Amino acid sequence: MNIYFIRHGEADHLKEDWYWKLFTRKEFILKMIEWENVNLTEQGYSQAESLSKRLPRNYKLIYSSPLPRTRQTANKINIHNKVILYDNSLKEIITSPPKIFSFMKLPIIVWIYICIIVSLFNGQFIKFFNQCRDIYKIILTHDDDILVVSHTMRIRTLIYYAYLCPKLKVLSTNYNTCGVSVICKRLIKISVKQPCNVPNI
Repeated sequence: MNIYFIRHGEADHLKEDWYWKLFTRKEFILKMIEWENVNLTEQGYSQAESLSKRLPRNYKLIYSSPLPRTRQTANKINIHNKVILYDNSLKEIITSPPKIFSFMKLPIIVWIYICIIVSLFNGQFIKFFNQCRDIYKIILTHDDDILVVSHTMRIRTLIYYAYLCPKLKVLSTNYNTCGVSVICKRLIKISVKQPCNVPNI
């Protein structure tokens, strides 16, 4: 069984100035909320259409985040009309920067890195780890290939979890828009102890 983690295509929020325009903490949080409802760009639709021709045909179903950009990506790649299941646990990971930074104006990318670093030190990574475990519990109930359409940070955490899980093997990673990361379910060999031939005395 292979799991194909697919990042959504290019969406409107990715056309923002992430590197130079400055935002306060409050403005950054409002941006994150605003991004919940962004749609794919024309380029995003084109990426999804191109990807649909390269994906395996024998997948059983698609799991997807319910946000518009992932729904649109899932629908566009679903050329074989398989079932699409929407799951809130596949939404993007959103954390707020600490209030200690409220007086600062920073680029979006810096705010995101602050959120990542803070989550490593305040115990949130344990919550993300548990979320990954729960997501895999659902996905691994299937024996056939599965497509999962989600967001970059959510996919990254699922990949990091797979590196630590003996039941999973990371085959490839690609976090670009409409990039595909592939995980396979390992076949765990169970060793059966052979009975000893003890001669009768």
